[in-house]
Amino acid sequence: MIANNSRSMGFTNPLVTMWYSPRQTMRQVLNSEPGRFVLILAVLNGIASALNNAVTNNMGDQFELLFILGFSLSGGVVGGLLSLYLFGFLLHWTGRWLGGAGSAAELRAAFAWSALPTIASLPLWFLAMAVLGNDLFTSTTSGINVPQALFLLGFMLLLFVAFVWNLVLAVLLVAETHRISVWRSMGTWLLSMAVLVGVALLIAATIGLVGYLIF
Repeated sequence: MIANNSRSMGFTNPLVTMWYSPRQTMRQVLNSEPGRFVLILAVLNGIASALNNAVTNNMGDQFELLFILGFSLSGGVVGGLLSLYLFGFLLHWTGRWLGGAGSAAELRAAFAWSALPTIASLPLWFLAMAVLGNDLFTSTTSGINVPQALFLLGFMLLLFVAFVWNLVLAVLLVAETHRISVWRSMGTWLLSMAVLVGVALLIAATIGLVGYLIF
């Protein structure tokens, strides 16, 4: 669907060119309809991120595979959309401190398209679940055999590569969207994360203080 619509808009398929010509592809997206496919990409990114979080938190130690899958699908949709609008706002706001010119809508597009490597890993996740089952999400892997262990190693390696390329795209696409240097784009990301962490700590401290005063 994305491929067909991209051809009708008069430029090359961004699903392909984003991998080897990200800044030029992002500029084409911004010059056409920056909001196109953004919600779909955000949802898919959220699902992939939720599955990764399920592995990190060893959810398989407490829950069955079907529950983990359902939780990741539903939670990923909500988390993906929240992340889209949150980082779209933060990257727009902090980027302007460093001379950026991109709008919040354009930064949402940059954030969504930068997740393409993570989204591309989704078929691998479902393959991994088919091969490893619930063991994919457990803290121990003693129940898997040698071929499964080799598959898990390759799977984790591919996820790491996707993560690194995700970071590279995030910096490049924000730089292109804001029309700033790569260094200022990195600064924009660092400022955004600093604001996010600062707000989270402030909320946690406020809740703790209120709890202390009440109890």
